Amino acid sequence: MSRRAWMTNLAKVVVSLAALAWVLTQIPFGRVWQAVQGANWWLLLAVYVMFVVSLAVRAVRWLILVRALGSDVRLGRLVELYFVGSFFNSFLPSGFGGDVVRAAEVTRDMDSGMAVGTVVVDRLTGLLVLFVMALISLPVAARELPRVVVVSLGALAALGLAFGGLLLHGSLLDRVGRLVDRWLPTNVARLVSPTGDGPVGRIQRAVTGCGRRAVAGALAVSVVFNVMLIFWWLLTGLAIGIDLPAWAYMTFVPVLSLSLMVPSIGGLGVREGLASVLFASAGVAEEKGVALSLILFFVNRATGVVGGAVYLAATARDLKRHQRDQA
Repeated sequence: MSRRAWMTNLAKVVVSLAALAWVLTQIPFGRVWQAVQGANWWLLLAVYVMFVVSLAVRAVRWLILVRALGSDVRLGRLVELYFVGSFFNSFLPSGFGGDVVRAAEVTRDMDSGMAVGTVVVDRLTGLLVLFVMALISLPVAARELPRVVVVSLGALAALGLAFGGLLLHGSLLDRVGRLVDRWLPTNVARLVSPTGDGPVGRIQRAVTGCGRRAVAGALAVSVVFNVMLIFWWLLTGLAIGIDLPAWAYMTFVPVLSLSLMVPSIGGLGVREGLASVLFASAGVAEEKGVALSLILFFVNRATGVVGGAVYLAATARDLKRHQRDQA
């Protein structure tokens, strides 16, 4: 690993530790731990099972996209890569480290630009559905939450939808590409232009080349996945005594999911700070909001253990296949 990569990962660890330390200076850890200790572990076991099953659901979404680009990669292979990605998400200081691994691995089966493009659309369709769910919940949220919270969350969801729509349509990036080609040196423009033949251009063609039918199919699967996502947040809340209706989770979870994009260890610390504020706005004790987020962080890591077993099995299989081919 390069020095720059080490420094980037170190910065992510520092961000997580600093954010978590700040949260725990505001909310004593003893209160958080008390909320965790009183959890219903049968409900948390159900949440863990849902986490594992959701990986296969998301693999189906990815399959729709790669098949739209002409790849014949098997569903089983994509399920395997989703499990492997969950392992790297769990133990790399980034919530999106697994996406990089998935994209790199699937390049064995398709063009690298197309592989990255399908991973981008796969992730993007999930976020778009979350934003729609948040906007659907806002009319109810407006009657129960402070106005500043409702306006902020509504603006964030609307901006996310607008950006995602433009990215999938590609019209805005075409204009950006023309500006890049006009103002930057040819060698640089080729690398970074979304309309050129370089890496960014190939990825963008894959993003827009999936087609409306495939994107619609991916969005439909995203509805199924995000219902599961909301439900496991709700179940975890019930496990520690949080009695909130589904609309509250539909409103809060999109923002909490976006915290994974903050350079950190899977959003650790950042998400807990957001959870304490958001759930407190709905009348939930701050320590329970933090406990809820921490429990899901560790359930996700436990899911990564299954991914680690799949990764070891796949590595051993590939090694045996290589040895057999060399014989």
